[in-house]
Amino acid sequence: MNRLLLNKFDFYFSFNKSISTTFRIFLFAIHFLEFIFPVHAQNLIDTIIFSNGVIEEYQVLKNDVNVKHGFSVKYYSSNGKLAILENGNYLNNLKHGLWEYYNIAYQEEQSLFRYAIPSFIIDELKSNKLTRKGNYKNGKRDGIWFYYYESSIPSLLLRYLIQEKDSPARQTFEIVQPELQAYMIGQFQQDQRVGSWVTFSTMGKVLQSYDFSKEQLLKDLTAYPTDDFKENDHKPLFLGGGSVFELLLFRSFAWKFSEPIFPSQDSIVLQLFFNIDSSGHCTHWELNHKEYHDRIKNSMDHFILSYADYWIPAKNNGVKIESKLLVEWIIYSEKISKMLNQPGRMQFR
Repeated sequence: MNRLLLNKFDFYFSFNKSISTTFRIFLFAIHFLEFIFPVHAQNLIDTIIFSNGVIEEYQVLKNDVNVKHGFSVKYYSSNGKLAILENGNYLNNLKHGLWEYYNIAYQEEQSLFRYAIPSFIIDELKSNKLTRKGNYKNGKRDGIWFYYYESSIPSLLLRYLIQEKDSPARQTFEIVQPELQAYMIGQFQQDQRVGSWVTFSTMGKVLQSYDFSKEQLLKDLTAYPTDDFKENDHKPLFLGGGSVFELLLFRSFAWKFSEPIFPSQDSIVLQLFFNIDSSGHCTHWELNHKEYHDRIKNSMDHFILSYADYWIPAKNNGVKIESKLLVEWIIYSEKISKMLNQPGRMQFR
């Protein structure tokens, strides 16, 4: 069990065979353990910064305060509640070792001048859900990475009051996530995807498998439901398939659906085009609806930048070619959305 102890937090990590994770967070900790990297604790300075409601605590070298070195945690705290956003280690200003990233919970839809403004909140049922974890080596992803379905994680926040001998009482938070269900698992070497990357459904069924080392598609039930495809002839793809694409895209959007943007008819069908070059990069995107295009432009550009290495180029006779990936975006009316409990859906073409 690895123990991390910051100026304000005390983390305990434990992992069992079912990839269960338990986090215990002790507020108001006043000790600091010697860091595993070859710099003594007395040569590190604890640092706290605040930005847009997010608090970041980390260590820097005493002889160079611009160099992060040691444990780091980023979180949001409000009204006695907290939500962890990420935690890990730095080695000479580079991420190194295990890093873990958590979800961001938003309030229900609000509308301001026909634009929905998301508000970051802490919800004990929605916050503190591990979304991905993996190792870095000198600032680059290296080793096996796990990506998790947020909806499958029954996160539970427990609170305790601890009184140790000759120490002041402090409050303890324990975040219990007994079953982490992976939607994608794969390996990096020096920040490059290698070997087979496998995507799973919520039931554990393999939806997609792509070998980056061989540049070979092994399976994609989203694009080819009957497995009727040729390894050397296939359309452009998104790593993880359509369900992962939709998950990551909506996670990137900086707005949510509100009543003014629901269509008056039962539904409308928008067409999203992504231009994928032969190297597997998305060079640009288009949407055949100006109002929605203007609404999502910044978020879509951020999505393209954030998931630059998720695109798989098309193949024709074994040769990678430039092509367009078409995604149909169906947006339901307010009435239909309430019936289906979803504002819309996407499907690859």
